[in-house]
Amino acid sequence: MNCCIAVVKRGGIETVSNEFTDRCTPTIGNAAKRQVVSHFKRLHGRLFQDHSVQAEKASLPYDLVPLNDGKVGVKVMYLDQEHHFSIEQVTAMLLTKLKDIAEANLQKKVVKCVIAVRFCTRASVLDAAKIAGLNCLKLMNDSTAVALNYGIYKEGLPGCDENPKIVAFVDMGHSALQVSVCAFNKGKLKVLSTAFDPYLGGKDFDQRLVEYFCAEFKSKYKMDVKSKARAMLRLTQECEKLKKLMSSNSTDILLNIECFISDKDVCEKMNRYVSVRLLCKNLLFVSHLVKYLNMYCISVSLSDCHTIILTDIVCSSQMNEEVNNHPPDAKKAKMKVKHVVLPIEETFTQQLPKDRLSNYMEQESKMIQQDCQEKERNNAKNAVEENVYYYKLKLEGLYQTFINAQAFSELLNGTENWLYEEGADQDKQTYINKLEEIHKLGKPLQNRYQESIRRPKMFEELSAKIQSYMTIMEEYKNGVRISFLSHFLCHISHLIWINHALQGTLECRELVSIRCNSNRVIIFFTKTKTFFKKLLLKIK
Repeated sequence: MNCCIAVVKRGGIETVSNEFTDRCTPTIGNAAKRQVVSHFKRLHGRLFQDHSVQAEKASLPYDLVPLNDGKVGVKVMYLDQEHHFSIEQVTAMLLTKLKDIAEANLQKKVVKCVIAVRFCTRASVLDAAKIAGLNCLKLMNDSTAVALNYGIYKEGLPGCDENPKIVAFVDMGHSALQVSVCAFNKGKLKVLSTAFDPYLGGKDFDQRLVEYFCAEFKSKYKMDVKSKARAMLRLTQECEKLKKLMSSNSTDILLNIECFISDKDVCEKMNRYVSVRLLCKNLLFVSHLVKYLNMYCISVSLSDCHTIILTDIVCSSQMNEEVNNHPPDAKKAKMKVKHVVLPIEETFTQQLPKDRLSNYMEQESKMIQQDCQEKERNNAKNAVEENVYYYKLKLEGLYQTFINAQAFSELLNGTENWLYEEGADQDKQTYINKLEEIHKLGKPLQNRYQESIRRPKMFEELSAKIQSYMTIMEEYKNGVRISFLSHFLCHISHLIWINHALQGTLECRELVSIRCNSNRVIIFFTKTKTFFKKLLLKIK
């Protein structure tokens, strides 16, 4: 279950990457550890007692709870306290994260957005956008977004007065299957029909694999995987990877999980043939849904479709066989109308009341501030750790001749041990104080090293200028007086430049005067080291 962020930039649409240089941001986070809240798309706008919520509850790695208004909520631990968040709040947290990624990429605030959704209750998604501080300009259906992406830059489309190009899009997403048929003309798009199943997606394929391996591990290793939430999460993630590998490989593929339960490793294998047998019921439904769309929604058969686009489809090979085996000269299916009574048991709720929406927005604002404080605290902790290892490395190499390393090494080793013991979870100011202790010894050491690097070059340049002045004085003594003043003023500017260059390393602050006599040039500085004065006086 991934999210993508696109921005209008440089005359086109560009998908931006997150802090991990990935263009897809998972809803569970790249570094999720103790708590994972995911797979909540099917819970939007539903009551806790809804049969679909109860069916979904068994496969989720977190607890669902009823809220005061009867809607479904999520139970999590936040700041060492138990909290119950609504699905709108959880979605708002995700949107806030996506907004931060976009702002980091654009280097400016993001307020307006367009959100592509599937079958979710639109009012629930709009509420989530408001909670996240976003002005949602439009909620766009996923199938429309896919069709726009296909046709917006497409060349060679028929003109407005010609028969349109018919394209069918089969989109197997994480939680739902959508099929849409669209007609394209140059500069024009018309969605002829759509059909979807909100309870068939990649998640359900993963769940079939999870059930299979749970049974295998129970038989082979005597492990009750379903009783361990963490183990179920790891197995689900591995099954998703296995599914992707099997889509491009027909050979046996191993599933290895180290330290799965009670530090025991598990290993199983599967190939595409076995997986298709497990998923045959789902695959047949995909085929029937495509046929249903063409037979009962519109008078367009598969043979009329110029192109069939499979987007995120799990089993594209089977679907391609279904399409390609259709006779090219098949007749159009006759228009049929059927009246079917469908048992509607799902209950959806309306948009949130204003007072509750304001309350959620206030809570989200407080959590954003808390996240910022936590980020600053972690940055301060990381700065201490980075400086400890930086100076420890330098003390073993470049800096070892510029300080008595014993006291500094004891400070660094003590700080390192403190970081992994009582200093593992301290406030921001404590880490800042520790960093100042390190800098108190480290910065002067760093300055002395930099001074030792720059001093020889500065001495060479200054000696060269002094020799130049001595040449001028010799010319003056020998009666060459015409160009003396111009030479002198020219070299004075170079000497002042050297003086400025020396300010950072040799503590020279001001050029006071230059005195010339018959056999030497004497240059006086204020606040200059004694050895430097003596060096100037001895040069002839």
